[in-house]
Amino acid sequence: MVTDEDVARWESQQRTDILAQLEPGHFGMLAFRMNEQGSCVFHGTEEHPHACAIYADRATVCRDFEAGCQQCHEFRRDIGLEPPKDR
Repeated sequence: MVTDEDVARWESQQRTDILAQLEPGHFGMLAFRMNEQGSCVFHGTEEHPHACAIYADRATVCRDFEAGCQQCHEFRRDIGLEPPKDR
């Protein structure tokens, strides 16, 4: 999901490429569209399949997401990048 501040920042930067990829999300907020694999449309670049294509201009939620945290590993398991967690 993206914040109103993110939208205002992208509008002031005239980042219509980013704004065009927003859709209604949870809790009445906007969110990035998902690609065919169920990932953010900005997930992946020519150089790296898991890099962010708009990294310098990414949303606040993406800036706050800590790589390697429990949620990160859960997402990686969900899409098959890591084996299931032993119970």
